[in-house]
Amino acid sequence: MSIADDADLHERALSHVDDIVMVLDPSFRLVYVNEAGERVLTDHGLDVLLDQDVRDVYPDIRGTDREAAVLRVLAGGPPESLRAYREPLGGWVEMRIYPDPLGVIITVADIAGRVEIERRTQLEAAVLDSVAEGIYGVDIDNRITFVNTSAEKMLGFRADELVGLNSHHTLHYAHPDGRPYPESQCPLARTLTDGQPHTGADTLWRAGGEPVPVEYHAAAIWEGETVTGAVVSFSDLTERIVAERAASAAAEALHALSELQQALQPPPPDTEDPCLGVYYLPADVAGAGGDLYDWQVLPRDGMHIAVVDVVGKGLVAARDALAVTHALRLLVLAQTPLEQVIRQADWLLTGAYPDLAATAIVARYEHETGRLRAVSAGHPPPLLIHPDGRTTYLDGTGRPLGWPEAGTDDVIDVILTPGSRVLFYTDGLIEAGRDVTHGLNALAELAATTRALPPNEAAREIVETVLADATRRDDCLALVLERPR
Repeated sequence: MSIADDADLHERALSHVDDIVMVLDPSFRLVYVNEAGERVLTDHGLDVLLDQDVRDVYPDIRGTDREAAVLRVLAGGPPESLRAYREPLGGWVEMRIYPDPLGVIITVADIAGRVEIERRTQLEAAVLDSVAEGIYGVDIDNRITFVNTSAEKMLGFRADELVGLNSHHTLHYAHPDGRPYPESQCPLARTLTDGQPHTGADTLWRAGGEPVPVEYHAAAIWEGETVTGAVVSFSDLTERIVAERAASAAAEALHALSELQQALQPPPPDTEDPCLGVYYLPADVAGAGGDLYDWQVLPRDGMHIAVVDVVGKGLVAARDALAVTHALRLLVLAQTPLEQVIRQADWLLTGAYPDLAATAIVARYEHETGRLRAVSAGHPPPLLIHPDGRTTYLDGTGRPLGWPEAGTDDVIDVILTPGSRVLFYTDGLIEAGRDVTHGLNALAELAATTRALPPNEAAREIVETVLADATRRDDCLALVLERPR
């Protein structure tokens, strides 16, 4: 008898197998089970199980995929394999069903360790694919071993297109200007030789040959004391670079606007009568807005003063405000009657600036007499502060420049006694709390309390105090004119 026919040999061999091995006949009767199976099935005893339909002993088998798989193989189908979680068998098991002349041979293997490895592998893959950074791994020869989803998106390659390729020759072969990048100079590849982490900014190349600015970190993979590969993580810097350039351009624009606003402000007049002080804060950080003032010593006795408030913000508003103040100055130097100044300025400007809309107050001060005459183009009324602290708003009516029938209806005419002041301002100082009436009253009180300060300090104090409690922010300008004692 040959070894192949030795049944005892087969039995002895199967007794040393850790997997459960059993044989079922076409009627699902158990005709054989090895020792591993006996240890698991001893709760019923082999004398009960042998020659019995296992579905009667274990009713929970009926109607399951396990029963269906056995039936398919018994009916002449190919071998089948399926997984199941069976607590009596120790957890996750893999059942393999093979056809046999006696019926079917079933092996049951414990795969709990394999399932745990698969679970961890899937978890690691899910983590890699969930991070925003691109990540790829290389072996000791710098061949790509894995690529996460973010790296695929950033580089325009599929993972299966990259795995097995040299990472430097595929992703890092040139400098941003197109010059070849030798692998010997590559800090990413250097990690494989020196084992040290390398971090920096560089350029990787997309599938279509487009450069991608990245920030990277390369770290070695160690097995004991030997480097066996590396992992490279990187972030696409394109959006950051665009944002930084935009921020730089914005900063330059803000600086230019700030310089423009300073250039628009007229230099202090060389005069002690009247004493003038001004303070201005724009609503935005650009340093430029639609509020502007102007003063000019007239050829004859007196001074021209204008405060303009253009609708809008930023560079366009600053341009329009400058156009208005220049037009007003031109008309005043041309000795245009005060009551005609607003109307004629509107005629000069509306053709060149069809969208312009601005309120204004234009005043002329006579040095010898202290006489102040002013006209308003829909602007908030100037505030007269008497030497004793009393305050009076100097009302004048008119329509803003850019409006239909722009012009004035009357002329404010008042004699300033020595020690009197007039506060010219823009609406940001009375609308900071949204209630204009309250704003007018509060401004009058504040102007009275600051009358002992020099005009420049008083103007600053008025603006900063109002804005400290403001619920809304607009351009704010205060100009203080004082007839000295």
